[in-house]
Amino acid sequence: MKKNTNNQYAISQILYKACFMLLFLSATVFITKANNAPNILIFKNAELFKSSLFVLGKNNSLYCLDAESGASKQQATITNIKGIYQYNDSLLAWNDHQIFSFNSSLQSWEMAFNFESTKIIKSISAYDNELVIAFADGLLFANNKDFYKAPFYIKSLITGPKLIALTNSNFIYEFTKQHLFVKGIKLDSAKTIHQSSNGIIYNTEQGLRIYNLLNKQTDYINNTTTASSIIGTADNMVVFNTGSEIAKFNMANAQVSTVIKTNCNNASLLSNGNILYNNTEGQCLYYVNKTNTTLQVGSDIKSFSIIDYYENESANVSITSEGFIFNKSKNKEQQVIDLSLKTGRVFGSIQVNNNLVLACEKGLFLFNTITNEHHIYSDFKNVICNGITKNEKYIYVCSAQLGILKFRLSSINKVDVKADIINKGLMASSAYIIKNFDGLICTVTSAGVYQKEAKSDQWVEFSRSGFVTKITGITYYKKNSNVLFIASAIRGVVKTNDDGNSYEPVNLGLVDSIIVNIESDSNGFYALNQAGDIYFHDHDGIQWVKIDQGNAKYASCFLRKGILYMIDHENNITKQITSELKPRIEVDWQIEPDYVVGERILIPFKTFGFFGKDNHTVLQLTKANTDFDDNYVDFSDDKQGQFELIMTDSLTPPGEYTIRLVGTEPFVRSEKTTATFKVIEKRAAANGEKPLGTTVPALIEDKKKLK
Repeated sequence: MKKNTNNQYAISQILYKACFMLLFLSATVFITKANNAPNILIFKNAELFKSSLFVLGKNNSLYCLDAESGASKQQATITNIKGIYQYNDSLLAWNDHQIFSFNSSLQSWEMAFNFESTKIIKSISAYDNELVIAFADGLLFANNKDFYKAPFYIKSLITGPKLIALTNSNFIYEFTKQHLFVKGIKLDSAKTIHQSSNGIIYNTEQGLRIYNLLNKQTDYINNTTTASSIIGTADNMVVFNTGSEIAKFNMANAQVSTVIKTNCNNASLLSNGNILYNNTEGQCLYYVNKTNTTLQVGSDIKSFSIIDYYENESANVSITSEGFIFNKSKNKEQQVIDLSLKTGRVFGSIQVNNNLVLACEKGLFLFNTITNEHHIYSDFKNVICNGITKNEKYIYVCSAQLGILKFRLSSINKVDVKADIINKGLMASSAYIIKNFDGLICTVTSAGVYQKEAKSDQWVEFSRSGFVTKITGITYYKKNSNVLFIASAIRGVVKTNDDGNSYEPVNLGLVDSIIVNIESDSNGFYALNQAGDIYFHDHDGIQWVKIDQGNAKYASCFLRKGILYMIDHENNITKQITSELKPRIEVDWQIEPDYVVGERILIPFKTFGFFGKDNHTVLQLTKANTDFDDNYVDFSDDKQGQFELIMTDSLTPPGEYTIRLVGTEPFVRSEKTTATFKVIEKRAAANGEKPLGTTVPALIEDKKKLK
């Protein structure tokens, strides 16, 4: 056997890593146009603060841009933010329980308030120059810590000169100087609501309306132009979006005029009178009112999270968890369709011809990728749909409220499709994962994992699966459907091969045991952990191997038709053909039927896919019709190379032999598993030549040359 010195080992490791990177560079990488747009920033709100433009993205991350150039400023980005508000000389941002203040000198965020988990912040505003924090049950005045309990559930505050609270049913209440809540009217069918010096401005399907807080009268202030949303109010002006343009209404002379003649999906009026908006391609533009010019901003920010992607010859469609669909049809400009208000969070989708069925927080939606038309299924309206799958006949939806629902695939285009609830056998109906494994439907509920055959609606429990806490994903071992892999946010990956009677961890090689998703196909398993790393596990392997592309971190991954789609935090989509990950050894067997002592065999080989970091490719030799056991004659740490085998009396006395190459991590045989040959005493001479036998002149010298 060839000795492996420390120097040889170090060199082989360098070669191994180089080949490892080359393998990944060969994977197809592409970026959807939605992600590649140079200035995309889909946002909820924006505030101008000193020389900075703060933008709250649809993904609840807060970004800081230079107000003049639009370039991203280097400061800590904070996430999970619900809103932003400018208060005196401070900019505030809040999440459910905390309020942060921006330190402009340090360009960083500092904690201003930290409330207990039972106190959920709904909104913040100012009244008589004092900060007011709205919770669901009342108002807290920050300076003196006075709390005033509300006789209703507060949805939000309507920012403006007066302290106005809005309820879930769209009633408004004014909080007076006498510390009383005075009930106002119900803003019927209001879409967006703003406060101005004249009262409450809101829009409905019939047009803009104003509710005068002094005389308690409601008037239409625009009967000719429909406002899809109100952008803001300033200087006796109401700025609104019509869908085809951004316009303003002058309340003094009741005149409407165009501000920006363009289609836009989203807009915000800033304190300096300028407007930040998204056009139909998702690009973020900054309109300067005085000069009527626009500036592209958000050059390195993408504030949405792709959870699914479909590609075919006619179109590429990206679906985000925030309710945006990026539809790029062949030879057409990309369209950005904002369904966020109708869908809430999107949890999953399936494709049926040109239609997508979306499982959403606010129900189940049908979206046509050709026409962009969409509708909600009436049976699923306001039902939280956590997951979706299908088989040849039915669509299955799991719900946090109702359990499992199904309806016929053939009725997909109906608005009033009737769904059946199929919960027989379930111990709990709060289902949140559902998958189809070759006709076997599996679901995860708060009580554990269940499965059912396609022809039956009776669910069968995986015994003791409810003891696997915080299940985040399930998948089957494809070679044996009785072996179920379960991903957990606590225990990593566990498996059962006896219908749940026993479980064992499958975590060798995983650095982080917090697994957020697991997938599998005939080539192996793919696990995404909380840190953003994706690991591969071959069916025959014993450990997980990290799929490494430099320092890339991934937000989500999913499988479709032999392709693993990996989406990073910048929404770049990398696709990897999974067959390229499966470990295998290709050998160019050029074996003669027989050899005599002194002759040699050269065996070129190449490895593909993912082996463990300490893998060796081993050349094994044994007598024919006997087991290989631990027999080996040479090994290599290289991804590709060539073995040399020289026949010697000690290694290969006369007889029949079988030869093969194997990998050690995981153990995998060469594709053409073995080759056979015979070692003979001597070969008969031909045409007067001397017979070739056991003595070969200069054998040692020849061997040195070969090396």
